[in-house]
Amino acid sequence: MSSPYPPPVTVKAVQVGSYFVGQYYQVLQQHPDLVHHFYTDGSTIIFIDAHCTDSANTMPQIHALVMSLKFFCY
Repeated sequence: MSSPYPPPVTVKAVQVGSYFVGQYYQVLQQHPDLVHHFYTDGSTIIFIDAHCTDSANTMPQIHALVMSLKFFCY
């Protein structure tokens, strides 16, 4: 007897990760003002370069940090 439900979808973690990374960087490049939506208030983002270190822990702080980086300006 066959099952009335479709077979489970098999998605590999690498496929999910690749899709996520592609979407994240596309939004970061085209709409950096929206990239904070990839995070929650439980998230932390840390930025480190040769001159400073900065971190943010809430969506508004993450938004402000991403917008302050200006590495996406052309």
